[in-house]
Amino acid sequence: MEIFVGNLPLALRKWELQEIFEKYGVVSSATVVIDYDTKQSKGYGFVKMPDRLQGLDAIASLHGREIDGVPLMVNETKFQRDEGRESSGRPEKPAPLPKGKFSNDRYDKSGGKKASASRKPDGGSTSFGKKNTFRKK
Repeated sequence: MEIFVGNLPLALRKWELQEIFEKYGVVSSATVVIDYDTKQSKGYGFVKMPDRLQGLDAIASLHGREIDGVPLMVNETKFQRDEGRESSGRPEKPAPLPKGKFSNDRYDKSGGKKASASRKPDGGSTSFGKKNTFRKK
């Protein structure tokens, strides 16, 4: 079970967070989230407890408990990662777009008429390559 712990004192380290939760059962990991730029705590963290009953007991006991004058906010995380692999919360493959529902009208500058093969006003081809305009004689 993964537990969210908010309102952590900024000086609290992950080993201290782990010690707080070990009073209620086995803790597999404890993490205090650190700001990348300032290298300081963001004031929240996560604790993983393998036994759900011990986790619920820890939540009930620690929610609202004051540490350094700040009441903790302890809840079960709403988002659960798949065990064994890290996830960013996004699906692995994006959902396919429905066919026929979207058009390229916003790219068509011909006023609703079918676009010609060339979009250049001079009738030249649409090429992304750079043409050599300077030739040696």
